[in-house]
Amino acid sequence: MSWVAFAVAAVNLVASVMFVVMFLAEVPLNGPYIFGRTYDVLFAVSSVLAVFLIAHLDGKVKGSAGLRIVGLLASVVLLAAAVALVLLALGVVGVWVSVPLAVAAMFLHGVWMFWVNRRLGADGIFSRLLSTWGRLTGAGLMIGLVIGAVGIILPPLTIPQLLVLGLGIFVAGGVWAAWPVWYLMLGARLRKADAAPRARGRRKAPVG
Repeated sequence: MSWVAFAVAAVNLVASVMFVVMFLAEVPLNGPYIFGRTYDVLFAVSSVLAVFLIAHLDGKVKGSAGLRIVGLLASVVLLAAAVALVLLALGVVGVWVSVPLAVAAMFLHGVWMFWVNRRLGADGIFSRLLSTWGRLTGAGLMIGLVIGAVGIILPPLTIPQLLVLGLGIFVAGGVWAAWPVWYLMLGARLRKADAAPRARGRRKAPVG
């Protein structure tokens, strides 16, 4: 399962680059959004891969029906967002369909990240560094998106809206850009866990 975490980290990293390039090179010219469509597809791939990790990690937590419910909701919305983003890249749907689903998926993913890292850290399955980084990432994503949502409902193009919305974008965007770091750390932890049984097996194997 470690390769899934590494794959999510790599895909998210490339997607972040595509997103920045889209805003720098394509948004001012209103097209042709090649980088934008690439970002949409990469985000969709990352979302699908993340569902496997959610199921895997939820299986390691004992006695937490609430976490499993959140994980299930996050997985469903992630898959829905993935479909919507692919359809957006193909020109079948507009941003009014894909963007709300993507934002909802990111928020639920943040809730799940905070919860699962807290539980697995308390159970000693995750290291303190991995657990803390995951909780900070999940909390930062939730807080940033909530602030951004408040900014959207404020009177448009006013100073309060621009300040609040800008703060939300800054917080959520910064956390989202640093998201691959947690997946890299998770991949290293899962690879170490996968290697431990094989190492014990080699030690117990008879010689000769």
